Amino acid sequence: MNLRTVETHVAKLTLIWVALYLPLETWASLPDLASPYYIVDLVGIALMTWGALLSLAQRPRPAPALLCAGFAWCAANGWRATADRWTRMTDYPSDAMASIELWVVAGSTLAAGVVLLLLIGLCTQSTAQTHDG
Repeated sequence: MNLRTVETHVAKLTLIWVALYLPLETWASLPDLASPYYIVDLVGIALMTWGALLSLAQRPRPAPALLCAGFAWCAANGWRATADRWTRMTDYPSDAMASIELWVVAGSTLAAGVVLLLLIGLCTQSTAQTHDG
């Protein structure tokens, strides 16, 4: 499988992820959609969406950079959210919802981190190919 094919799969899976993530995060953030925590999620969702659409539009040329930025944003925000859930769970060990949220957020953060590493590799290869001719 070539690098462009991998990027295309990541872009398509990103759009599927966004289609799930956006409504779930919006529902979980109700009624305060002006919350800075929700807004930071929206920025990540916008970057991932824009990056995925740009990547698909640039075919056959590689264009992983903006997609990589979106995953970097979301992985960093996920790390913060995981730490927040961990603190809440240790402060309130009987809070079952905090435990569920911790697993979901930590799993999502891990997945975003793995995709981020893959995209960093694609960006590196894309840059090398551009400079090599």
